[in-house]
Amino acid sequence: MYEASNIRSLDQHKIVSSCDIDDARSQISQRVSPHKIEMVGHSELLDVKFSGVHLDGIALLHAYYGCSIKAKPEHSKFFYTHTMLQGKSEIQHGKNQCDTIAGDTVILSPSVPYNMLLHEKCDRIVIRIDPERIKSHLSKLLCREVNDNLVFDLKLKNASTWWSTIDYVLSQIENEPRVLQSKDVQQTYAQLIISNLLELHNHNYMDLLQQQGDDMFCPQVRSAIDYIRSRLRKNTSLAELANHCNVSARTLQRSFVKHLGTSPTSYIRNAKLDAIHHELQSLNEIENGSIKRILLDFGIIDFGRFAQYYRKKFGCTPKETLAKSRQKIISLN
Repeated sequence: MYEASNIRSLDQHKIVSSCDIDDARSQISQRVSPHKIEMVGHSELLDVKFSGVHLDGIALLHAYYGCSIKAKPEHSKFFYTHTMLQGKSEIQHGKNQCDTIAGDTVILSPSVPYNMLLHEKCDRIVIRIDPERIKSHLSKLLCREVNDNLVFDLKLKNASTWWSTIDYVLSQIENEPRVLQSKDVQQTYAQLIISNLLELHNHNYMDLLQQQGDDMFCPQVRSAIDYIRSRLRKNTSLAELANHCNVSARTLQRSFVKHLGTSPTSYIRNAKLDAIHHELQSLNEIENGSIKRILLDFGIIDFGRFAQYYRKKFGCTPKETLAKSRQKIISLN
């Protein structure tokens, strides 16, 4: 069993606490994610507890069920890692099945249906990760767009390495309060967790990642991507980008098309779209003019055309995203 000394950093932030199955189901659906939960153990042992914090697209959760529970997500939108601290569970993930005990970690991919049987006194650290964050990071590593679903192997082979990363992040939350106050610091730790998953644990893009080091053009594209992402709130021209990479605009254009399947201009636009979408989803306060303020902050002045790109990519308008964010805040309060 892993040492749990730093888990109190999560337990200070209560999310769900209930000894009633209907109430627990309602709280979990509203505050974590919609799940079908069926109690199969003794009701007097239920004692459902969830606590945790958010770090820029990642939720770190401490989850406990006193009695045995069958759980199945109504619709899975996130990647989840489950690290067992105590008890045992049985996971059915698509065609794969595994049993877990204390010390084991599994990764559940959103494109694969799954269900769980969690035995009594099941104590876990659950990491919920926004798939757009993983996809964006993977695209950067591969220097190309990721089109197919990312799917991890169900059970981690080097779970101790994963736990070392999580325990380190928990210790920082415990000992450094500004982790939960600074968005930049949160991004650093979120990036650490995502990098650990992608580079250490097996998935269907692993072979491409390992082959990437042999590509001579990749340093140019990587340099361009780093420059773009460091200046998302500014407008970057193709000429400026090419100058930064010490290549001609035509060479850079060809490299982007070859490795990413898109032009530098389209890549910049999509990076801004992702960043603005994430910011609209993360607003803590709703005020008049929020959308216009955010767009201008990212250097967007043609609101109409941007809204067309936004709807095409996310299937909704910026205003609708903001409304959902507001409704979520109201529900949590």
